[in-house]
Amino acid sequence: MPPTITLLTLLAGFVCVGCIPYRFTTRPGAIGTVLDARTGAPVAGAAVSVTPVRGDDPVGTATTAADGSFTVAPRRQWGVYIIPPGHFRVSVHPLD
Repeated sequence: MPPTITLLTLLAGFVCVGCIPYRFTTRPGAIGTVLDARTGAPVAGAAVSVTPVRGDDPVGTATTAADGSFTVAPRRQWGVYIIPPGHFRVSVHPLD
C-alpha cells in the first residue's frame, strides 16, 4: 500500500475514534405508584411530572390510574455524541 494511502487511513481512523452511533436518553422516565401517606391507599387521578432541577417546565407528565400507578416514558434518540446527564425531579400533585 502506498505511504499516502496508509497515512490517510491512519488519520481517518484517528479522527473518527469515538464517532460511534449511540442511543442516549434525552429525558428520563419514571414508573411508580402513588400512595396516601396516612392510609397507604393508592391515590387515583394524581398528576405526576418529571421536571429538570434547573427549570420549571415539565419534560414528561402522567396521571395516576385507579391503582395509583403511573408511567412517564423516557425520550431516547440516536446520535454520535453523548449529552451529559442532568438532574431531574419527580413531583406529585393531587387533581382538584
